[in-house]
Amino acid sequence: MSTTEVFFNPCHPGLAYGDGDLKGPGDPGQAVKLTGDDEFAVCAAVTDAAVGILGSLDLLEHETPAAGDLHKAVIWLNGGIYETDKFTAGAAAGDDLMFDTAAGEIKKWVTGTPPPQVIGKAISVAGGILKFRLNL
Repeated sequence: MSTTEVFFNPCHPGLAYGDGDLKGPGDPGQAVKLTGDDEFAVCAAVTDAAVGILGSLDLLEHETPAAGDLHKAVIWLNGGIYETDKFTAGAAAGDDLMFDTAAGEIKKWVTGTPPPQVIGKAISVAGGILKFRLNL
């Protein structure tokens, strides 16, 4: 986990998959890809195909996982409504959303090559909190 706390709230969650492991570090709300048998990693490239978002990671209080470490994780998938403070400015209600691999945050979907994956739709942006519907 990072040194700052990330606000991530599954308001009306989809399916919580808890049988997998996250490889390396991650923060709640980050998009994850499948990397092996019940193994996930945070999306690190625009071309990564996200399968869900990280809900929580089973870590000791002040533990920071190394790149190759595996830890049990909850991955949210199959839709649902979520809130987070980990998003870039510019998102507004109704916007399609993508995962910004450089900032490690959700952001407004932008066109480009290669085409980024739309992971959700913004429902509201107020008080520094983004509420969104997950498309994955």
